[in-house]
Amino acid sequence: MKSKSARISPSEACDRAISRMLPDASESERSYVLYRALKEAGGASALMYPQFITCPSCGKRMLPSESRGEGRFCRGCRAWVEKAVA
Repeated sequence: MKSKSARISPSEACDRAISRMLPDASESERSYVLYRALKEAGGASALMYPQFITCPSCGKRMLPSESRGEGRFCRGCRAWVEKAVA
């Protein structure tokens, strides 16, 4: 029989990764480093909310500027826009 591997939560995985990257840092030092990294990235809202550009189909600013695949959908008219076009 195969044994089930213990699964850990995403927050526990993040804590372990931070502990490996900053092994000698105190909790307050870790918080400061994470705060500065998040601020350098543009803040929490820049990570949670995508930037939008004008859709060539409907003209609304509802087309995500970044895509993870070959194209993306406009959030206004739901038109498919190829990655190479925009």
